[in-house]
Amino acid sequence: MIMGSRGFTLIEVMLALSLSLLLLGAVMAMLVGSQHSSSALAARARAHENLQLAFALIGAAVRRGGGFGCAHPQRPLVRFLNGDWSEIPEYDITQAVVGYDAQSNGSFNPEPGITLPLSGDDGNHRVHHSGHGIDLDDIEPTADILVIRGLGPPAFLADSPLGRNPISTLDRSIDFATNDVVLISDCEQAAMVKVTGVANSARGLLLSWAQGPGVFDNAGVGVVAGGACGGVVVAAPVLVLVLVVLVVLVL
Repeated sequence: MIMGSRGFTLIEVMLALSLSLLLLGAVMAMLVGSQHSSSALAARARAHENLQLAFALIGAAVRRGGGFGCAHPQRPLVRFLNGDWSEIPEYDITQAVVGYDAQSNGSFNPEPGITLPLSGDDGNHRVHHSGHGIDLDDIEPTADILVIRGLGPPAFLADSPLGRNPISTLDRSIDFATNDVVLISDCEQAAMVKVTGVANSARGLLLSWAQGPGVFDNAGVGVVAGGACGGVVVAAPVLVLVLVVLVVLVL
């Protein structure tokens, strides 16, 4: 036995434990703070990525907005749909980009309830396909609305559509369907019609566009600013067919 040796007193043990707990607490606080900082940095990075994606989507939609195919927007646009633009607002590509500012009282300026296709508890209003309109009840009261009307990818035509003859495309790369609204352009003028039938041909597709009584159906004559046109007559060698689309962004 070694004489004179002794252990730690209770006070020394309690002091050592207290110091260890203080040190462990400081280390834990640093770890938690580091985790919070990492989470905050990751959240900011995700928000930045989402913002970049949102701006990219807005930019892509705006670039597609308006335009009459290869024809200049100031060239004639012949509308063969029965309804005027106020009755078929989702296809009014003469108003390519329209913003609706949210007001403090919960309304918008201008009022979207009378200028946009709507779907909701009150039914469908000025909507081509049931349920495809905008439900204003789903939009936050302080959110602004950006509406972009534009064109989908183009398909080249096999020949010049004449009178009521079916529209002939060169390929089947675009999945056109009955009730699609399309724009025919020859770089000099453009015509908007509704597709009433789709059939295969040797070179691509044949799209018919028969008359009908509804506002979204084809009329007997096309309406253009300052006059009317009895049929789609184009003669330039460059002919394109594009879908008309509506993009709604809530900001």
